[in-house]
Amino acid sequence: MASEVVQYLQLNRQFKMKGMTSSNELASYLENYPQNGSLGIVLVGSEPLENLTSFLKDAGFEGGMSYFPSRTPLTLYQLHR
Repeated sequence: MASEVVQYLQLNRQFKMKGMTSSNELASYLENYPQNGSLGIVLVGSEPLENLTSFLKDAGFEGGMSYFPSRTPLTLYQLHR
C-alpha cells in the first residue's frame, strides 16, 4: 500500500517512509522528532482526526492538511517546526 500512496501523492518524488500502527507509536516518534525538521504524515483509510490535529499543534508543529476522499481515503499532513 505504501508505494501506491506515494505514487498517488507525488509521482516524481521519492519518500522515506516509516509505517506505524498505533497512536502511541506515532506520539512517541513525534515527541522525539528534531526541532528543525519537516515531515509528512499520511493516514490511510481515515478522515482527518481532530485529536491528532490538536496534538500536532500542542507539539509545536505547523503546516497544512489535505484530504483525498478516494476509495481508500487518505489524509496528508505536511508539517514543520
